[in-house]
Formats: sequence, structure tokens, C-alpha cells
Amino acid sequence: MSYFSNSAWAYIEKNIRKVREDGVKTNCLIFMVPALPEKVMLELAEHFSNRCIADPTINFNLKIAQVITSAWSTTSIDKAKRHNWLDDRGNLTYYRNLPNVQEMKAAV
Repeated sequence: MSYFSNSAWAYIEKNIRKVREDGVKTNCLIFMVPALPEKVMLELAEHFSNRCIADPTINFNLKIAQVITSAWSTTSIDKAKRHNWLDDRGNLTYYRNLPNVQEMKAAV
């Protein structure tokens, strides 16, 4: 994995740990990243997915805005769809407004 994706994950992991240690009454953390080149975005998504799968207390929900993928290759778009990373609503605000689920410990 790249230095960038490792650094981004370290930042997110630090925030998850802080929320848990502080006993904050939340079960949802939202992180947004700027538009990144196709290869970097997919690498980041894959890295985050692999890390979150390893921790059963994290309910991982990563969405990539469709407008970001307009210049992507068909292969990359297919990969994002296969992993359910591609937003099909046209509005990422929807995910921010989802009601909290009590059994969820953290969402990225």
C-alpha cells in the first residue's frame, strides 16, 4: 500500500480509537476525502475496506460520488460498483443523514 493510504488510515484509526477511549456516545464517524485520481481513490478504498473487515466492531460504509468517476475507466467503475463503493443516489448527504444504528460501533 502507498504511504498516502497508510497515512490516511492511521488518521482515521486514531480518531476511532479516541472516540472509543473517551467514551463518546456516538456510533458514527464520517470522513470525507477530496477528489483523488482514479488509481489513488481505489487504492484508498481497498485499503480502508481491508482494515475495516479485520475489525468486526466497525461498520464500514464508503461511497464515491458518481461525479468523481465521470472520467474513470470502465474497469475502475466496475470495481467500485462490485464493492458497492459507487454512490447511486447522486447525493452523499444522504449517508450523513442516516439514523444511527445502536449496534454499530463506528462507521467510516
